[in-house]
Amino acid sequence: MTIQNAERLSVLRYLQAVLWSFFGIRRSAKARNDLTQLRPVPLIVTGLVLAAAFVAVLLVAAKAASGGLVT
Repeated sequence: MTIQNAERLSVLRYLQAVLWSFFGIRRSAKARNDLTQLRPVPLIVTGLVLAAAFVAVLLVAAKAASGGLVT
């Protein structure tokens, strides 16, 4: 496995851990495994980025629903 593939898998692992946590449907054994294997700072940064993206999508959807986005 190349370094680039390992980094890509690492990013996907962080995304997966954060998304499962957002939905709250992660098994406790896998969640504990994530906490022991993943570093906290990238996990927090990933969570903040995904939360900001979610808020941005909600704002755009609200603006579109109110007629603010005219094409």
